[in-house]
Amino acid sequence: MFLAPSTFRAMKSVGSIATSFSQGLEISNSELLGGLVTLNRFYHDLQGRLNEEHAAHRANAALTAGQLKQPARYTRFALASYGWRALYFFNRGVTLIDGAKGNSDVTCMLQYLELAPEDLIGYDFRSSEVFRSSYFVAYDRENDALVLSIRGTMSIKDMLVDLACEYEKWCGGLVHSGMKATAYWLFAKVMPQLLGYAKKQGITSIRLVGHSLGASTAAVLAILLFENRDKLRGLGIDVDALDVQAFCYGAAPCVSRNLAARYEHCIHTFVNGNDIVPRLCYGSFVEFKQLVVAAANETDNLSQRLQSTFQTAEVNQKRWRDKFDRLLKARDNLQQQKNYVYLHLPGSIYHITTDTSGSASDDADRAPHSGRRGEEGNAGDPRASAATAAAAANCHQGDISDGGSRRASEYSRRLSGEKSAQTWVLPASINDFTEVVLRSSMIYEHFPSTYEAAFVRAMQTQAEQQADDASRLSSDR
Repeated sequence: MFLAPSTFRAMKSVGSIATSFSQGLEISNSELLGGLVTLNRFYHDLQGRLNEEHAAHRANAALTAGQLKQPARYTRFALASYGWRALYFFNRGVTLIDGAKGNSDVTCMLQYLELAPEDLIGYDFRSSEVFRSSYFVAYDRENDALVLSIRGTMSIKDMLVDLACEYEKWCGGLVHSGMKATAYWLFAKVMPQLLGYAKKQGITSIRLVGHSLGASTAAVLAILLFENRDKLRGLGIDVDALDVQAFCYGAAPCVSRNLAARYEHCIHTFVNGNDIVPRLCYGSFVEFKQLVVAAANETDNLSQRLQSTFQTAEVNQKRWRDKFDRLLKARDNLQQQKNYVYLHLPGSIYHITTDTSGSASDDADRAPHSGRRGEEGNAGDPRASAATAAAAANCHQGDISDGGSRRASEYSRRLSGEKSAQTWVLPASINDFTEVVLRSSMIYEHFPSTYEAAFVRAMQTQAEQQADDASRLSSDR
């Protein structure tokens, strides 16, 4: 079996990372599982404190409906980059019959985004090489912009890019080697045609969009454009005269702190709830491993479990409180030491948070073909969740801004009889996402469909707030 040089390089990098990570992890599988369970209980107990720590970095006001309009719209482009399989899996109006047709990825993407065929400029949905992402380029008439949407992780070779997480010196900072290699391929093979087309058509707005791996790649690609502005100017392309913006959903940490801050003006990174991927780099993962070992040492053995059945609730509660205090001390020590180099989320960072207190929590849309259910903040009427999912699926281009989200809210509340959950998109700090927080929803909230649904809810919240404000003003008169 012969491997391409790029694949061999990626596998070699992954091997060295895996060897480094396994060092010092001298616990059995049962102890590892017990440590993870204990750590999950610890973070559940700690959540209130974490929220207080992070709140100190947030602005008082969430993004307004006007500020949400573009990022909400481009969640759909990010989801569409996964092709017909994802659109079917997440119930976005695609059937198995649609998938069986010729060129199904393209036709389903155009159908979902309601794009005219002539607005699709270029695409590659079938890439099978490492460091070469699938993508499509389309003209967005609503914003008079060219959109490059880069697919996230969907194959084994995409996972090799994710795991090839060696740090490289670059542009005065550090960068994730795998994502840099993918961005360079797009910069060399796709961007010249995209920029040339934009110049020919007089289009000045460029949007780089992606989810997960695609989001990190879009961010690094945006940095590449600005770092090579002089070379591009020599080719007749003035990057500074273009409106280049990257919208990144669930991105993995990919650059050092100085590079992340340098491009806050053009890179916008969104983190949905407890999504684990934006918190996951080599440094945070190694510290998480050390905390798992500490938690495994706090896990009850068989004798302690038997003994606990004969103890009062107060005694057991104090025993667990003592365990959590020791884990908190271990966590704080790791936070202070910072023995490992971290990569960070790029650009301006926003945290999507949902307050489900007193609501029929429609925390996210369901994937009806997968049978999955949310595990946190989803205890409300399942019919309400399904209603929100259906509304999110049917929120076409205009619906995001002109009432689709409100229809989801109204139908959901009619079914549940309760007020809908409120979702806010809040400015966040780069320090909010440097720790792997073990929560039951951390995988589910990374799905591209949950990002799309979260923005629908955020727009819904803003619409409800505006209605409440208008009602108060009217009553005051």
